[in-house]
Amino acid sequence: MLRKSYVWDTNAIGESTDKKLIKMKGKIEDSAPSGFALLGYSGCGKSSSLKQLFDNIPQVIMHHPDPGTSIPQITYLVVSCMPNSNFSTLYRQIGEAIDNALGNPEPIYEVMINKKCKSLADKQLKVCQLIEMFSIGTIVMDEIQLIDFNTNRENSYEGLLGIVNKTKVALSVVGTDEAYKKLFTMLRNARRAGDFIDASAYTTDKDYFNMLVNMLLTWQWLDTPIQWSKELSDTLYECSGGIINMLIWLYKWIMLEYIDSKSKGKIETIDKKFIVRVNNKHFKQLKGAIDIVNQARTEELEDERILTIAEEEKNKYQMPESNISNMVYESKMMTKVIDLVREIYVEFDSDSIGRATRMVLEEDVNHRLKPHEVAKQVIAILNEEPVKPKRKATRRTPASKNICDYITDDN
Repeated sequence: MLRKSYVWDTNAIGESTDKKLIKMKGKIEDSAPSGFALLGYSGCGKSSSLKQLFDNIPQVIMHHPDPGTSIPQITYLVVSCMPNSNFSTLYRQIGEAIDNALGNPEPIYEVMINKKCKSLADKQLKVCQLIEMFSIGTIVMDEIQLIDFNTNRENSYEGLLGIVNKTKVALSVVGTDEAYKKLFTMLRNARRAGDFIDASAYTTDKDYFNMLVNMLLTWQWLDTPIQWSKELSDTLYECSGGIINMLIWLYKWIMLEYIDSKSKGKIETIDKKFIVRVNNKHFKQLKGAIDIVNQARTEELEDERILTIAEEEKNKYQMPESNISNMVYESKMMTKVIDLVREIYVEFDSDSIGRATRMVLEEDVNHRLKPHEVAKQVIAILNEEPVKPKRKATRRTPASKNICDYITDDN
């Protein structure tokens, strides 16, 4: 992602009055590096994790190949997809992200892409030039579920893949699993987005969730502080689906509802009934989504169990691929050799030729012989074996009732 090696190109790639611009580009013979795919439920902490990751990486590195020359290298760009966005908007946002990374007070590269490039192909080309100009390591597409997959044409997705292949920039995506499948079904090459990182994996870890609840209980605005209990944790888990964002918002409203009730002279007891009531009041519209998450989690675990069993059963009876390959080779060779031999030696039947062919192929373990070479050896084997004489046709012995006619005919 930080691009360990460069090809230095001193050709000018833009207008400059005092010096040439230098671009650093990946080697054309190299394969495009893979980024990452951070996928999970909405609110599970994907964007927060992304921010924490890039807070530890300098976004811009200044290179000084010679005195008085400074070349900015942008290690990463994060582009947040807009609702119902298309690829023209995406390319404009890449220009905007470059401006932000360089600290430009006025939009330079956003205008360069959005205003000066009329067609989508022109914008793709300009994005390629900017990626090489600043040797961008990875472009992260955040919130990919907001892309309008219905209106974008397939060649638009292929154009994005073309940018990756040309510039060797690593493409990374952040969003939901459903959007990822739609995007890379069209690109037909999901490896461009690298390894899959399940951002929702923690939601199935009850011990981790219990720790989160304990941490939240550090902050309370209650007259009598509540202590962690299994019932409390299980109720919060059921209402939030184990998703951090949902847990925090639910906990906040539990505190606010308690304070509001207290201001009206009523002291609430923080129990399962109260938590469910608060959840239904403020997150009723999300209950269906949480139920779907819980159901999907259950189905996913069951699918994994079934696939594991199926794989174990398949391995018991599956024929090794090498055996299948040999059978296919033998079948094709058998057909060719039988045709070649029968053209010259009609007295040999297919079964005899087949047996001789197998004898030859057993010796040719590396499959180096060509069909006519196999046929020669087969003919040699067959000529050494005595050919069974064909039985002469004999007249069928007549039945007893026709014996008189039979004797009459012979006389």
